[in-house]
Amino acid sequence: MEELIAAIVGEVLGSVHQAFAEAARQSPPAPPDELVAAVLGRTLAARENLTVDGRPAFPRLVIQVWAETLRNEELAAVLREGYGSVRGAWARIVESYQSVGMMDADVTPDDVARTMIASVMGFLAQQSLFGPVPVEVLRDGLRALTSMRGEGAATRGSQLG
Repeated sequence: MEELIAAIVGEVLGSVHQAFAEAARQSPPAPPDELVAAVLGRTLAARENLTVDGRPAFPRLVIQVWAETLRNEELAAVLREGYGSVRGAWARIVESYQSVGMMDADVTPDDVARTMIASVMGFLAQQSLFGPVPVEVLRDGLRALTSMRGEGAATRGSQLG
């Protein structure tokens, strides 16, 4: 059973990596909000038939897999490798954004990659806890966060430190 779970995890993360790797080859890639929504939307849609009591099961299965990594080092290694490849693809996307002036160059690409992965992980955790929500909610939230510009945004940021 553990081998089957590892194979499924590897397949899902492999398809996510492929989608982001393809996006990294675009010049420029789609904006982060659209890109995340498209890839996550496809990932969820491909597994929409997985239901328990009429609710989508995939987000809950993701959380269970994360928990399983606490006791299963082989599965943890599969996740580290899979998320590492997704993070690498996201870092290349960020570098593309930076090279065309879509994103400030003073931010480390890996920092942005980790943040994008964290936002998707958090979205899946919320779906698991609170029920299904369309990916457009994540897309719109990311769009709002990435659209902050101007003096007001800079002033607010400096007040936190």
